[in-house]
Parts: sequence; C-alpha cells; structure tokens
Amino acid sequence: MSLMNSFAKLNLRTKLVIGFTSVVTFAVIISATAFYGLNMLQENTQKMYDKDLIGISLLRSLNRDINVIGRTVNRMALASNTGDDAGVAKAKDAISKVKVDLLANYEKSKGTIIRPELRAKIDAAGKSINDYFNQVDSVISALDAKGGFAIAYKIISSKEYQDSLSGAMAQIKEISAIKVEGATKNMEAAAAAADHMKWVIGLMLLAALVASIIIVTVVNKSINDPITNLKNALADLAAERLDTKVHNTDYSNEIGQMAKAVAELQVD
Repeated sequence: MSLMNSFAKLNLRTKLVIGFTSVVTFAVIISATAFYGLNMLQENTQKMYDKDLIGISLLRSLNRDINVIGRTVNRMALASNTGDDAGVAKAKDAISKVKVDLLANYEKSKGTIIRPELRAKIDAAGKSINDYFNQVDSVISALDAKGGFAIAYKIISSKEYQDSLSGAMAQIKEISAIKVEGATKNMEAAAAAADHMKWVIGLMLLAALVASIIIVTVVNKSINDPITNLKNALADLAAERLDTKVHNTDYSNEIGQMAKAVAELQVD
C-alpha cells in the first residue's frame, strides 16, 4: 500500500514514462530471448549439417568407392585374361582416379568426427583402406607380369584380399551407422530445445501480458481515481455542498496542485 501511495504521488509524466519503459523492457527481453533461441537452433542445425550429415555422406561415398575399386579389379583381371590390354589400361586409370577421390574424401570425413570413440575407429578404417590398396597394387603388379592372370586371380580369391575388402567396408559402415544414430539424437535434442524455447517464450509472453495489464491498471488507477475525486469535489462545490472532502492535497504532483486549488476554492 505504501508503494502504491508513493507511485500515486509521482508526476503524471513520470508515471507514463515508467509504464511505457516497463512494457518496452518486456518486449526487448522477449525479443532477445527469441533471438537467442533462434540463433542456438541455427548453430545446432549447422553443426548437424557439417558434422553429421556431411560426414555420413562422405562415409557412404567411401564404401561406394571401395566397392567400385573391387568391381574394377575384377573386370581388369578378366580383361587381362582375354588379352584386352586397352581394357586393362582403362581399369588401371579408373582405379587410380577413384583412389585419389577416396583418400580425399577420407581426409574430409576425419574432419567430421567429433566423438572421441569414433576417432580410433576412423583411424583403423584408414589402415584397412591402405591394406586393401596394397592388395589391389599386388593384383596390378601380378597382371603386369606376363601370364600374371593366375597369380592375380589367386590374390583376388585369397582370404587376405577378401578380408581386407570386407573389413574396410564393414568398419566404414559401422562408423556411418554410429553417426546416423548420433545425428538422430542431435535432431531429437534440437527438437526438445526448440520445444523448451517455445515454452519459455510463451511463458514470458504470458508474464509480460499480465505485467503489462497490471502496470496499465496501476497507472490508470493512479491517474483516474484522483481526477475522479477532483471532479466530484468540484461538482459538490458547484452544488453548494461546501463540506465536501477534497482528497490528495498532500500530493506534490499535478494532482496535488489541482487538489490544493480546489481546497482553496472551497475555503473562498
């Protein structure tokens, strides 16, 4: 009550400034909160794109390229067996180009690894890729020798060759699956954060609405009630009811000045 009385005694301009400033402050706080939430969601989305989606795409391209090399090695061996030197040369050139792209994508994919447990796995996958490349080089070296198809075919059919091929692909597939799972969790976390932010902003809007209504009501009451009292006092004086009580003569603001003037008029 004391606080209300103190507020009621403020100048009208001060009351209006306080009310307007309070409403604007609420709007600024809500806007800043919304901006922060949107910026956080944008950063999370960009992080998912850079680290998860791009990483998954690169890892899948690694498996695709390894598979391409494997099929090309088989075609190269068959071309050598049929004496198709042009086909062998074409296969060698294709393998060389795919190797370059594969290694470049492998280095890029390493940059998308942020989970510590995956760093060891991506390094192990890189070793398996190099082991498979050594097997492919052995096949090419065998085919370069005269009548080397039998040796090359033996290498391709060996457990060591097949294990290096399937092992590299399996390791990359595992990493890709883990990143898919991580991307799903990140998406769920982002969705939960968005829901939480919507709840916070909604709550702040509700609080701002209630506070604004209270402020407007208080300001209006602190202005309207004294003016109504003055109007009633003047009406009583006009009706020659000189015993009417003039309120708010103790106010130091505009209302108090008018109340004192009415009180002087009553005495006169």
